Amino acid sequence: MNNKEHIILVMFGISGDLSRRYLLPAIGEMAKVGALSDDFRVVGITRKEDLNIEDLLSKTSNKKDLKEHIDIFQMDATHLEEYKKLDVFLTNIENGFNDKAKCLFYLSLPPKATREVVEFLGESGLNKKNQSRLVLEKPFGFDLTSATDLMSSIKKYFHQECVYIVDHYLAKKIAQEIIPFREEREDFKKVWNRDFIEKIEIIVSEKIDIEGRVNFYEKTGAVRDYLQNHLLELLSLVIMDLSNERENKDMPLLREKILKSVKIKNAIFGQYQEYTDEVNNSESKVETFVSARLESSDSTWSDVPIILSTGKAMRERFAEIRIYFKENTEVGKGKLVFNIQPEGKIKWNGRDISIHLDSEKERLKDAYEYVLFGVMSGDKNLFVGEEEILQSWHIIEDARDLFEKARSNLLIYKKGSNIEELIK
Repeated sequence: MNNKEHIILVMFGISGDLSRRYLLPAIGEMAKVGALSDDFRVVGITRKEDLNIEDLLSKTSNKKDLKEHIDIFQMDATHLEEYKKLDVFLTNIENGFNDKAKCLFYLSLPPKATREVVEFLGESGLNKKNQSRLVLEKPFGFDLTSATDLMSSIKKYFHQECVYIVDHYLAKKIAQEIIPFREEREDFKKVWNRDFIEKIEIIVSEKIDIEGRVNFYEKTGAVRDYLQNHLLELLSLVIMDLSNERENKDMPLLREKILKSVKIKNAIFGQYQEYTDEVNNSESKVETFVSARLESSDSTWSDVPIILSTGKAMRERFAEIRIYFKENTEVGKGKLVFNIQPEGKIKWNGRDISIHLDSEKERLKDAYEYVLFGVMSGDKNLFVGEEEILQSWHIIEDARDLFEKARSNLLIYKKGSNIEELIK
């Protein structure tokens, strides 16, 4: 990205947890390493009349520099006329640049509010403002129907190339190294198929519980929170077809193609003991743990067991992709691990393997720094394609009966349990 470009980042949901904990700190770090222009602007949208910038930046290390680049715009995002006022505000900022600026509309909102804001951006004409781009966070819909409806609204006002749907696990550094590893390591490339791979496991274990997010989690559960998005996206990086060099530049297309081959065969649901008390609902069957076994109909991966698992209130915090190899003459028998967190390393039978990103990205550290860099530079490979996200919902929809059965047989576990034991 040319760091001389003029950027106006308009953040809906500026006072929310995502902005405070991830987005604003990421912007601060990008400014520190010179990945932003000197006059970039952040415009935070809020209904609050007394939002304190110091409070917003409480988790940001680069407060002093960033504070000078933030404007707060108070508005009621449910009224069209407010967007006309926002347009004037953004134009005044741009006039100070004496040049055109990219307007990036970042929506960290619930699905219902997202659709409304998208429609108002379109009806007010802000969708056509100077290379405007729309950035959307999960949850993207609640099910296949709502996701399809939301996608239809977006397509009405924004061209596909201007829409960036975030799955921050795709932007984590080790996740970005999966494809370079597969392309550069000739020894592993030769054995990257069903003949040599015994099993694939992807596990995200969290020590935290639902942290008081009762309304969110009661409507979401582990399937919608992690399986439908993060786990399926990571899986697609592992098993997508890289044999067509021309197609390899379009990662969303390749991920979508392989997801069409994937089906959930069975699932185990669990819930930690204190959950029903925390949500004040003794009848709740919402899962805080899920382990799903999948199969791919793709000939490269047929008959290879694929297990995707995630859980809250576990003993350890980690996220790993584990690929178990049978005995072979290229690399031998063993386990290849992409440790996404906390170590951020690739290991073969316990030994570290290094893969390096391109030099420009090496300046960045955090997943949300890569997300923002990708939006600003127009790199869509780190983002979920429109058809790709609908395909992930198809996978969940097709497993509806399996999931209902799993919810009726919830495994109750103690906080601090070992996720590996629950999977077994």
